[in-house]
Amino acid sequence: MKVKNNRFLTLTLTLTLFMNIYGALNIARWALFSQQTAVEVAGHNIANVNTEGYTRQQAVIEASYPIPTTPGQIGTGVRVTEIKRAYDNFLGSQINSETNLLGKWTSKEEALSRAEVVFNETTGGGLNKYLTEFWSAWQDLSLNPAGETGRQAVIGKGKLLSDTFNKLSTDLKRIRDDIDKKIVSTVDEINQFTGQVAELNKTIHESEVTGENANDLRDKRELIIKKLAERIDVNYYEDSTNKQAIVYTAKGRPIVTGQYAFQLQAVQNAENAALHDVKWKNVDGTLTDLSSDLTGGNLAGLIEARDSNVQQYLKKLDILSASIVKEVNKKHVTGYGLDKSTGVNFFNVLSVTTKAGASNTGSATVSSGSLSNPQVAATDNYEVRFTSSSSYSIYNATQRASSGTFTFSSGSAITFFQQKGITVSVSGSASSGDRFVISASENSAGTMAVNSTVEANTKKIAAAKSEASGDGDNALSIGSLQSSLIIGGSGGAASGTYTFNDYYNAVVGTVGLDTSTAKDNVKQREAVKLQLENRRENISGVSLDQEMTDLIKFQRAYGAAAKLIGVVDELLTTLLSTVR
Repeated sequence: MKVKNNRFLTLTLTLTLFMNIYGALNIARWALFSQQTAVEVAGHNIANVNTEGYTRQQAVIEASYPIPTTPGQIGTGVRVTEIKRAYDNFLGSQINSETNLLGKWTSKEEALSRAEVVFNETTGGGLNKYLTEFWSAWQDLSLNPAGETGRQAVIGKGKLLSDTFNKLSTDLKRIRDDIDKKIVSTVDEINQFTGQVAELNKTIHESEVTGENANDLRDKRELIIKKLAERIDVNYYEDSTNKQAIVYTAKGRPIVTGQYAFQLQAVQNAENAALHDVKWKNVDGTLTDLSSDLTGGNLAGLIEARDSNVQQYLKKLDILSASIVKEVNKKHVTGYGLDKSTGVNFFNVLSVTTKAGASNTGSATVSSGSLSNPQVAATDNYEVRFTSSSSYSIYNATQRASSGTFTFSSGSAITFFQQKGITVSVSGSASSGDRFVISASENSAGTMAVNSTVEANTKKIAAAKSEASGDGDNALSIGSLQSSLIIGGSGGAASGTYTFNDYYNAVVGTVGLDTSTAKDNVKQREAVKLQLENRRENISGVSLDQEMTDLIKFQRAYGAAAKLIGVVDELLTTLLSTVR
């Protein structure tokens, strides 16, 4: 009986020892797995050291739950509990914000730099030179009004001036159209990126449903959102339930919700088919104009450059051209040519442009409009804005001021414009909010030309104020327009604040200032973004030196774990030999 008890005790002790030894073996096994995982993560970091948007990953190694025993808890080794990204959400948001602002100013700088080249006056072949030569030609003609050379010079300088205006207008319109094409292509890029974010939302959700971290997929999503922020002002957050990114514009318009991407569309402008408006498409297919909501990104910069900069340069150039045409013709029609002719215009007369607002809801229409008195025709741009079905206000878009409120009479010529030398009327039933645009200067720079009658017969040039031989007073009067304060006022020639040359110089100065402002903002935003990117690199970037150090550390830990297996093997051998 005693022998059996001894054998039982021996067997029990042996089994206990075996269990303890196998516990040590299990510790070694998990140590090998953990260090191997850490080596793989470090290797993955090293492999992606030059991958755009990659975030350094780290194997989180923690001690396993211990086993309670009589002398105290005994550890069970180590486990890799998580592979996490070294990512700072707040810093990422700051980088996206700066990327957004940089995208806006970069687009504006590129566009405005092209406009600055168009208005380049440093080469001596700019509009300033040809304006000066045009006025000088008239002054020279006043000294010898019967001279054919002087008359040919006036026509030549007039054509050169007109051609320069035409070229400036054409170049600015080409820049405007190129910007518009970039707007269309940028909208396509945005749609492509939002689609990718929605697809990644789906993939990340499916990958993380088991509790794992889809680190590489998250890096891809962050990079795409960053590229999206470069093109349009967006904010985003991650839904805490399904881990999907919700992306929306700065004004709160959603563009990605979970696995659905809202589309943007570039739609032809109803008032100018050559240009496009950016619209947001809802799930039901309705389109909402988004242009005015945009404050940052390439898209906002392009729209601002097209509509608020280049378009304004064009309008000012048109007003300058129209004012020159008006003032020269005003004096020329009162003079006499060598053939005693009078009432002849030197430049082709201005034409009136009328447009109905694209968002008008009433059935009212505006007449084509005509010049009733070219000599007093207003060259500013006006808008007729209906405040009700029976009243409207007139807004001077050039002066940015109201010109009064009036009672609507369908089909009757608008008295206000008659006083400005323009005949125009609105007929039909108008609604509150309807708008009509009237201008006698639109596209004047693009169509400015010397009257073909004068060009074909130099004797039609009205250099004289009378039929007297040798009279050059009218030519001198036209030449004196160079120093007259005519343009820039709101109440006629007498209230002008600029000469023609000064007005043009002011336009050139505005172009230069706008371009300089854009360049300064680009430099500032680049500096801030670089600082943020450096901070991100310190937190999320891969350091080869650090990874190599970690590799050596994990390698030695792996070797020590392997050594532990060898020790356990010797213990098992000793125990087995003792039992035998």
